[in-house]
Amino acid sequence: MHLTSLSMTAVERSLDGLAARQAAIAHNIANIATPGYVKREVPFEETLLQALDEAHRPISSSGGFTPEDGAPVTSLHNDPLISWRPVTTTSSEGPQRLDGNQVAVEKEISAMASNAIKFNALSAVIAKDFQLLRTIAQAR
Repeated sequence: MHLTSLSMTAVERSLDGLAARQAAIAHNIANIATPGYVKREVPFEETLLQALDEAHRPISSSGGFTPEDGAPVTSLHNDPLISWRPVTTTSSEGPQRLDGNQVAVEKEISAMASNAIKFNALSAVIAKDFQLLRTIAQAR
């Protein structure tokens, strides 16, 4: 039995992506003075949406999709959200400065603030769901 829903798992994976992005941004800022540094990025939203779409598709025990009667059959072993992980890539942008460094500190600080706002909002969603579970457990 699982206490979390598919949407809660999607929120958890989004937090994983945002945490990886925050680490990449911090690494970029730390290398602001490194000549030739290629900045890191974590563009996870599209791959997470694909995994979420796949997780919504029912699968049969034989590995196919929806059975003839349309009844959903699921398997946690094949759940793409369980196995999904954010991937850190390098930027395809050209150098921002004459020394070949791609980091524009203003953009990175702005991205870090935006990322933190998203992370805090999703954290609040999880906190609210667990508060609801706590309330239900105490009512028994």
